[in-house]
Amino acid sequence: MEKLFLVCLLAFQITLNAGTQIILKSGVNSLSFDLAKRSLLQILFETITNWYVVIGVFCYALSFGIWLYLLSKLEVSYLYPMGSISYVIAAVAGHYLLKESLSPVRIAGILVIVIGVCLVAKS
Repeated sequence: MEKLFLVCLLAFQITLNAGTQIILKSGVNSLSFDLAKRSLLQILFETITNWYVVIGVFCYALSFGIWLYLLSKLEVSYLYPMGSISYVIAAVAGHYLLKESLSPVRIAGILVIVIGVCLVAKS
């Protein structure tokens, strides 16, 4: 039963981590980082008061806390490669939600990650 819980928690952490990247990207896309027009202090204030960034940082902290718990329960040689699925989720979500491109080379890289994770999962 504990193993099922850990696998579900890992799936949640991976999804949360990928979702966090999409939220943060949405936040910074709405900001201007032009130092020629505004001071660094103004940019910093706008960044830390942006709701997407605030929510993203909270989700990142939650994801990190779950990751630490999982590290205490699972082998790092299993856990870390499994965590790379978040790259796949983030790339696909970025394509569909943020209209980012997925070139054939990126798709090939994603498939390599998926194959690697499948091999680790079978071990």
